[in-house]
Amino acid sequence: MIFLFVPAYEPRKIAHALDTSSDAVILDLEDAVPEARKAEARREASQCLARAGPPHGPALWVRINATDPEFEQDIAPLKDNEISEPFKTQFGWHIAQMLGHRRIDNSDELRRRQAMEAIRASKADEATELWLRQMRDEAYVEYKS
Repeated sequence: MIFLFVPAYEPRKIAHALDTSSDAVILDLEDAVPEARKAEARREASQCLARAGPPHGPALWVRINATDPEFEQDIAPLKDNEISEPFKTQFGWHIAQMLGHRRIDNSDELRRRQAMEAIRASKADEATELWLRQMRDEAYVEYKS
């Protein structure tokens, strides 16, 4: 299966991805979206899902890392293909449809992400130590007695 992950704030890339022969287009609302553009990405994903009619192309999914606990509480009891009653969270009113459930073993992905974070932290520590060493080397201290 071919999955295309597309930043949800880029409508041109979304349109292009939907014209491919991929099995699914995943609108990414998380890692691929800068923090300043999260609201724009959510609006674009919502509009894209609203425009998506009967499936003539790839499946359209939305990727989120975590949801609001209120939202999860309201969608948890939904069965496949069931539509919720309108409910309100801190982000506004929602109606959700549970298209299906799937379980993913992301332990490899989690380990990979943790390793990348450890590498980043290590490099940041090294860079900080190097900068401090350079600052000390360049410092001029004169002792007067």
